[in-house]
Amino acid sequence: MPLFKRPDGDLVTDESPVRRMIPYLMLGRNESAVYHDQLMDLSRARPWLKIYNRHHQQPSTLFHLLMYAFGRGFHERPGLNRFVSGGRIYQRKGVQISFAAKKRLLDNSPLKTIKLELPEEQKFTACVESIVDSIDNARGDGISMVDKELKLALALPGVMLRGVMAVLRFLDRVNLLPGAMIKTDPMYASCFVANLGSIGLDRTYHHLYEYGTISLFAALGTPKKVFVPGRDDQPVVKELIEVRWAFDERINDGFYCATAMRVAADGRVLPQHAGQLGRRLGLTLSDGHVLGARTQSVRAAGLSSSVLAERLAAQADVEWAVPALPRRAAGVIPNDPLYGNAPANTTPAVGQWYLRPYDASAPAAINAEGAWAITTGSPSVTVAVLDTGVRFDHPDLVNNLSNLGSVHRAMKQYAEARGFYERALAIADKSPGGELQAAKLRNNLALVYQDTGDPAQALALYERALAGFEAAQGANHPAVALNLYNLANLHYNAGRPQLALPMYERAATIFADHPGTQPGEIETHFDIARTLVALRRDRARAIAEATRARDAYRDAGDADKLARTEQWLAEHPA
Repeated sequence: MPLFKRPDGDLVTDESPVRRMIPYLMLGRNESAVYHDQLMDLSRARPWLKIYNRHHQQPSTLFHLLMYAFGRGFHERPGLNRFVSGGRIYQRKGVQISFAAKKRLLDNSPLKTIKLELPEEQKFTACVESIVDSIDNARGDGISMVDKELKLALALPGVMLRGVMAVLRFLDRVNLLPGAMIKTDPMYASCFVANLGSIGLDRTYHHLYEYGTISLFAALGTPKKVFVPGRDDQPVVKELIEVRWAFDERINDGFYCATAMRVAADGRVLPQHAGQLGRRLGLTLSDGHVLGARTQSVRAAGLSSSVLAERLAAQADVEWAVPALPRRAAGVIPNDPLYGNAPANTTPAVGQWYLRPYDASAPAAINAEGAWAITTGSPSVTVAVLDTGVRFDHPDLVNNLSNLGSVHRAMKQYAEARGFYERALAIADKSPGGELQAAKLRNNLALVYQDTGDPAQALALYERALAGFEAAQGANHPAVALNLYNLANLHYNAGRPQLALPMYERAATIFADHPGTQPGEIETHFDIARTLVALRRDRARAIAEATRARDAYRDAGDADKLARTEQWLAEHPA
């Protein structure tokens, strides 16, 4: 046992003899360093940040969210929040993360090291404010306490300075270093984070510092959008960030450290609330699903959901609390006359009480209005809700998700649009009779990829969409024509007019069989004209097609496209 207690940690005594012996076998941090790569998926974090920033005056960044997540990871996995000093393992008191910030983004601008305290009960909003204030103070004109101490030390002759440092290391090793020095020194922290992506550098490994007590170093790279295998091995685009860790394996075994870093960096990015609420209310609460930036399910041991909702609703910082109703009414068989209105050979009997219709010809699954009309005023009718759980794969969600995707695309929020379209497509592909919906979604996804400069991905989606439209609606349907029109535009814009022309011509033929039904009907004639000119073919036909488009735009009152077409005709006389 050490003679003196440390102000920043408690001696760990419950580890195995082997674990406690390791610090005497591996004397330095870098001798004991283990390096680990971790890819973090930002597909949930980015949308969450956008929602958060809409509701808060102080904007938050990915760095703020990662710092908060790392702090939560240390609180949830305290075995990672340890350090070795004097050959002994200590459990750190509190969570502190240090990071560096340049005063200006200039080569000769000084680097300021910041030490941030992350209390367990701290909310994300307070964490953001603390980080912003710390950076602002570091970039100000004032001199920090650490800088004052360093300036004083550097005034000493080299021999004396080395002697002072030797004394400080000795005092630290025997637990006599003053707590005031430890509190302000950024080298005495749970972790050091280097945000290399903020200055345009890619990730790298970084050694651990022998001075101080930092047992973990995280180097953040630049977020990148990459293709990763998705459903059915189809490539999907995801935004990832690579974190390269260096940690002192003396503090705990490799398995614990690896899983703890996964908690810190992956699964708990979105803030959780149960711990803080539970301590305030004197209850044992556990976190459920995080449903959004401001919504989460919370469970209480030994307390009904209705009572818990009442107690939570009384808290000033809880905006809304409702009880979760039971998903099933066990042992209750409805005698509603419409309960078994499905054909006798269906298993189970579905009718209006089932969330999914038994085949494509059946009406929508739940007929709540019909049930209400029958049961109102009739105490003899027993109504049971068989399943009120939200099914995120229900076919009814496809249209809503698709509409949300279209709204975001119109707002040029392409990442959000792609996310909604992909969710809808995943449902449509698995739904009986969902081939047509899947084709429409692939066409819309292709438009997003085309908008964002990824013609290869757009081409693959357009071609699959075309096959889906033809299979579901036949080769002469207006939806096929519109898809052909989009596909032809892609080829034309990519410098492949020879491939675009037959698609434009086929689209025009289908549109002619269904006049006035699709927005691309007039445009197709103008595109045929410009494609013929690009191929140096049949100039007379090109002029005729453009003239036809001009007259149609005049009749439709489309002034912009009329002016564009007239200008083209003036530049290409007969």
